[in-house]
Amino acid sequence: MLQHLKTSTILLLTAAFILLGSLVAYNMALKTEYNKGTYKDPYRNFVTLNYRDFDQIIINPATEINVKILSGDYKVQVHPFVTDFVQIKKNGQHLQVDLVYPKEEKRQPYGDLVVITCPKLDNLKTNAFYSIQGKKITSTKSWDDNTVTVQGFQQSAFSLQQDKATAVKLSGNKITRLEAVVGVSTGSSARLNLDKTNHIQEAHLDIRNKSELVIENLNIPKRQYQFSDSARATFTGSALGILAQ
Repeated sequence: MLQHLKTSTILLLTAAFILLGSLVAYNMALKTEYNKGTYKDPYRNFVTLNYRDFDQIIINPATEINVKILSGDYKVQVHPFVTDFVQIKKNGQHLQVDLVYPKEEKRQPYGDLVVITCPKLDNLKTNAFYSIQGKKITSTKSWDDNTVTVQGFQQSAFSLQQDKATAVKLSGNKITRLEAVVGVSTGSSARLNLDKTNHIQEAHLDIRNKSELVIENLNIPKRQYQFSDSARATFTGSALGILAQ
């Protein structure tokens, strides 16, 4: 009986030491992460892919997934949930994002699923197609579902071509000259949003088909707009100055 109690005590003490050691290791890991500041990175659990030396981006499934394009050192990050479906390839200076389902379509989680960082972005093209079992599918979703956000760039020129019902938002950029064609193909209902955190000196914006331009409290000193008969425009705050001219 006494031997049995001694054995039980030893086992309990061993388990306690193992638990204590695990807690200490866990706390040390948390402290290391805190000191590094990595806990502040919302994309710290994303899968990082090694792509460099590109300044033009093509987002083909822009209506299917949220994509964020940031200014900084080259980095391409993909949410772990979609690494089996998102395909990224580079051809020259072009980086292309595709969505390929080997079997059935999967419902995507909310939030940014692909984050692309590069020091310069000369051109962005967005489209609305993906594939299932090798068959190309053109999305009929509206731009309310997903957005491609371009944020934090400071450069002399940036050009944009949007097709179908894709949505692009520019935020926190300093651009000398912006050129955009919104809604390239017949029947398109794309949306371009320029928020008040941008600084744009000159803009040439061609809003085609049933597409929409939204400018939020942003004054663009030199601007040229072209709207189709079915296009829409929303101006707020200082952007309303165009109506008085």
